[in-house]
Order: sequence, then C-alpha cells, then structure tokens
Amino acid sequence: MLIRASKPAGKRFPPLNTVRRRRGRPATAPGRRALEAVVIGAGPSGLSAAAMLERCGVGTVVLERTDRLAAPWHDHYDGLRLQSPNWMSFLPGMPFSRADGTWVTRDRLLDYLGRYVTHHGIEVRHGVEVKRVDRAAQGWSVATSDGEWQVPVVVVATGYNRVPFLPDWPGLDGFTGRVLHASAFRNAAPFTGRDVLVVGTGNSGAEIASIVSRGGVRRTRLSVRTPPHVVRRSLLGVPTLLGPAMVETLPPRLGDLLLGPVNRMTVGNLAKYGLPAPRSGLYSQYRVSGVTPVIDTGFLGALRAGLIEPVAEVVSFEGDQVVLGDRGRIRPEVVIAATGYRRGLDALVGHLGVLDGDGDPVADGARPLPGAPGFFFMGYTHPFSGNLRRVRRDAPRLAREVADYLDRQTAARPKARRAQRSGATPPRSTGEPAARPADTQGDSDAHE
Repeated sequence: MLIRASKPAGKRFPPLNTVRRRRGRPATAPGRRALEAVVIGAGPSGLSAAAMLERCGVGTVVLERTDRLAAPWHDHYDGLRLQSPNWMSFLPGMPFSRADGTWVTRDRLLDYLGRYVTHHGIEVRHGVEVKRVDRAAQGWSVATSDGEWQVPVVVVATGYNRVPFLPDWPGLDGFTGRVLHASAFRNAAPFTGRDVLVVGTGNSGAEIASIVSRGGVRRTRLSVRTPPHVVRRSLLGVPTLLGPAMVETLPPRLGDLLLGPVNRMTVGNLAKYGLPAPRSGLYSQYRVSGVTPVIDTGFLGALRAGLIEPVAEVVSFEGDQVVLGDRGRIRPEVVIAATGYRRGLDALVGHLGVLDGDGDPVADGARPLPGAPGFFFMGYTHPFSGNLRRVRRDAPRLAREVADYLDRQTAARPKARRAQRSGATPPRSTGEPAARPADTQGDSDAHE
C-alpha cells in the first residue's frame, strides 16, 4: 500500500512566496551553479518539482525521454478536461490564465505547461532516456542514453499513469473482436454502428462510455466490477471536489457522514438504471480500496437515458463472446479496457528498495525515503481531491527538504577537511554537488 506524503514532524513549510534560498546560493545566474538535482520526467509533477528547486537555489535539470512535455497527456482522448476547476489545479508559482477556462481542456493544459517552463526558466533535456539509478560514492548515479550523471539529489516523477495495464483474461488471445486499452482511445468515430463494451468504472471508463454512447455506436455496455459512487462535478456553481479536499484528513466514517447525504440527495439511487449500489460509503471506498468517485461529465445523463447498459464484470473470452461474472455472455465487436495503469518503476529503481510489493513508491512528495538520502518521488499519490492539487502543495515542501539536505551536506564538508588535517578518518560524504557533464553547461532556462 502506498504511504502518502506527510509533513515531517517538527518542520514548518513556508508559503510559496517565502520559500527560502539555500544559504549563499542566490537564484541569479543559474547557469553558473553546479548541477545538484536531476528530475526524471517532464510532466506536471516533474516540472513543479524543478520550478520549486530552482526557486530554492538548487541547480536542477529535467530529463525527458520524449520530445514533448507531459507526453502521456498528448495521447488522452479528445474532449478531456480536468475534473477539478482551474483554481484547484494550477501548478505552484503560476495560476492558469482566464483564457484557460474554469474546466481546463487537455490542449489548454499542454499550452499552460509550455508557458510554465518558460516562466520558471526550467531546463528540460528532451530525448534523454533514464535507464537506471544507482547509489554512488557522492550521491546518485543516473545512467541515461546521454551518458552517466552524478548528482547528490534525484527526483523521480515519471507519472502515475505510465504503463497501460490490460488484465490477462483467459481466452483474450482468441477473441475475434477488437480490444484496445483506454490509452489508445481518441473518439467514437471509428466505432460508428458497432457494439461496444467498456470495461472499468473509474473516471476514464465512465467518460469513455458516455462519449461512445453519444457517438453513433449501435450499443454501449459498461462492465462493472466495483460499483462506483458518482458525484456531480459542481453544485450551484461550487465544485464538488471541495468536499473531498476538506475531509481528506478525517476518519472514513466521519467523511461518509459529511459527504454521503449530499451525494444521495443530488444523485439518487442508480440501481434502477442497472448500476449497482456501492458496497461502502463514498469516502470509505476511497480510503479502503483507493477507488475515487466518478465525476459526472455526462455519464449520469447517458445512464438515465438508457444509452449505457451496465453489465457484470468480465471473467473471460471465448471466441466472439465475453463471459461475465453473472455467467452471462455477450458478443461485443469492440472492447475498450479502461483498466488502469502501472507505475513501471521496477527496472529504473526497483533494486534500491524504494518500492513496495505492488511496485509503487513507499513514500511520495516531501517525505524522505529511509536509507536513500537525497532520493525523492513526486506525483505518485492518487488523492481524493486531485493529483495536481497535491503536487502544488508537495513541490515547495520537497524543494525545502532538498535545500535543507544539501545545506547539511555543505556544512559537513569543512568538518571532514579538519578531520583529514588532524589525521582522523573523515566520514563518507553522500551529497557533494556534482558538476554538469561537459555538454550540459549553460543557462538553466535553456530548454528544447
């Protein structure tokens, strides 16, 4: 189970506009600073971390294997919008503009990220694939397609949804219809007139089912394994995610008592439309199983109109048939699997002892990893109130933690030199700032 980032005991994190610089390291002429931190991944989490590290005076570079910022976002389906409003979803140090709209679209988010890089002078090195991170004598060794980088600090931010996951259903290889993961879905046009089964009732599955049901398909069914809670996107103009944001630190039962009645009153009983009632309360379901509620962006209307037909979970495939958990059989022509993603971190850092049994980071955000000083993850939680909101809170905290760590390493070096002069054996340093490789010199606001 993922251990979520929390504020380390005894530390006070200042507001964003008072995040301090490192001692003796003003944020001027950044190109003349030694490289101290490598951030892996140029998505919202990685860019937020890099911006706040630079603001703290930490020389930082972002390594990105593709030629685009936030590459997975480019491949999301047409019409995608953030489920939280712009004032809850912006990254630290730069709000969305009024032109971005209240519910930011995929394309406006990508444009915003480009502006964010320019605004903060973030150095992004595109086309550099990180293959492995190892411990080194003075910090960390980062093996890449562009050579080896030696740095005291590494931040891994490759994304929560990195590797599409398709269950190993029995008989899948022999299915005569078409099967695609939700990551390959763009719009309903290729499925006009066809019988479509969407598998998965997370936000992606519900929204894709809503899109295809109105896109000229012959029939749309939705396979339900864990019945979800469905909540309105806003009530009287107030985003419903404000509720989850306020109860995130409460016990599950108390969260259910505060959120449940309002949701039942505004959404009602969906069992009469074929969607089974959830087995636990709205907040309890998230805390126990990590299942977040479905934010309604058209799903409720399609369900009530009979455009979406809920069916039981998928058990196996047989020829042109899909076998369901209630022993029913259906013959869809297309199966869209909205079955989630995996982090895909094992080859990169699995040998470092920083992942749990499911391959997820054991700590995220500003929380230091035991036995791995100077190593951090960013953006691997799936909070109730939205990932981008959590990133905005965690990035300044991470930057402060890194700055403190580097300051401690800097303070330890004079003691080591005095110990050498006195003939004592100096302690082994694990965080001395390393110089950039010869071909990486330059201003830190240069990016491709």
